[in-house]
Amino acid sequence: MNNGHRRTATGKKINKKTIVFYECVLKLLQEYEHQKEISIGFRFLLKQSIRINTNEKKYWVKFYHLFSTFLYNKGYSDGYVGSIWKSIKTLVRWIIKEKVLPIAPVYNWFTITQTQYNPIILSVPKLQFLITDKLYTTGLTANLIRVKDIFLAGCTLGLRFSDLMGLQKNNLITEDGQLYIILYTIKTGSYTKIPVPDYLITIFKTYRTNKGKFLLPQYSNARFNILIKRLGEKVGWTELLPKYMSYKGKWKEQKKEGNKSWQYYDHLSSHTMRRTAITTLLVLGVPEHVVRKVSGHAPGSKEFYKYVLIAQELLNKEVQQAHKKLFQLDNTSKNDIKNT
Repeated sequence: MNNGHRRTATGKKINKKTIVFYECVLKLLQEYEHQKEISIGFRFLLKQSIRINTNEKKYWVKFYHLFSTFLYNKGYSDGYVGSIWKSIKTLVRWIIKEKVLPIAPVYNWFTITQTQYNPIILSVPKLQFLITDKLYTTGLTANLIRVKDIFLAGCTLGLRFSDLMGLQKNNLITEDGQLYIILYTIKTGSYTKIPVPDYLITIFKTYRTNKGKFLLPQYSNARFNILIKRLGEKVGWTELLPKYMSYKGKWKEQKKEGNKSWQYYDHLSSHTMRRTAITTLLVLGVPEHVVRKVSGHAPGSKEFYKYVLIAQELLNKEVQQAHKKLFQLDNTSKNDIKNT
């Protein structure tokens, strides 16, 4: 994989994060083998029979349950266990399709527990607050102000954190008096061109005089995730918002130190920026195909439609609020008629 020979179905190279995860899965399988004192192996099926196929199914169904138990005993959630099984299923398909080896399609016997969660997305009022209210910045350190500027850029442009940190001064261009960010996104392998609003132009100008080649201050993902939570706490986003994790199909609340429930700011991360940008555009009425072009999602992307569903939920709430107001207005009108 590291030499680039292994490709995705679209012909792109496997990205580094995927390779790292594959290596983690391999280590877990090796740890499982060592613990159970067994060796996991595929059997070549040179001939077919009901007895052979039945035995293969029994072997792999048993492995599925035992290895799942092993993973859950390590404290992994349904989401992480599901990701591991997806990787193993990918391996089996690769052996069958690419290596053309006669093994049973064992991925049919590996089920993945479906988990759903509601990721944190900044509401339009919260985003407007960060953009327009300058009073809160007086209490921020220079470090947190830089993080705030990066966060606003991410919530506006909808780029992945790596692409956001990789923005260079030559990614900023002017056409017909309008400033744009133009870049090639590594993950999707496509060019993206995004208009830059005035408040973001001000941010870019702030750091343009820096000696480095990048448009924004540089932080690692881990460091940024720590600081963005600190920023959220400083601006007062401290309302309780418990975090739940699915474990063996049951939802359990995750606690902080001192057995405390999570607060809103605890959920903030670099992923919040991209989710916020995409969902905000959809909620404000930008057509899906335009938002997809900005975000770099391919047509039919399952990941993109998660944002569409989230946006629809927010729209539903807004419509429900409008209906309540309409009902209140209707009652007010009736009372006015009675009193006349």
